[in-house]
Amino acid sequence: MKSSLLLFFLAATPTQATTPEAWQFVYVTRSSDLQVTSGRALLTRTGNQVTGELTGQNGVKFSIHARLVGAKVTAEFGSLESDDGGTRLAGTFRQSPMPAVGGDSCWQTFQLSDGFSSLALARNAPQCDQR
Repeated sequence: MKSSLLLFFLAATPTQATTPEAWQFVYVTRSSDLQVTSGRALLTRTGNQVTGELTGQNGVKFSIHARLVGAKVTAEFGSLESDDGGTRLAGTFRQSPMPAVGGDSCWQTFQLSDGFSSLALARNAPQCDQR
């Protein structure tokens, strides 16, 4: 009986996957000169995992697979048009409450770097993430 209840509970519990969240990003990489790409991203958080696709203003598409541990983030980031395997980035996730008209909102940012390239993602969320 207990195992039947446990199976029912697990089946009835919703998954942690959320709908994609809209973010803005800036990606800076160095070659013979600095290359700056900015655009929009759709990221999905499932537990401590963040995945998504980023589209730059020039149409270049990137993917990101990140893992959050507290305020620390590690990520694999790369162009979808390249087969170089991507870049490993590390950095921080921050959120700051910001009062808005009619309620509170939260400014959220990811700041990632590998010492050569850097990626910043930001969004104004309707409320701060309590995870």
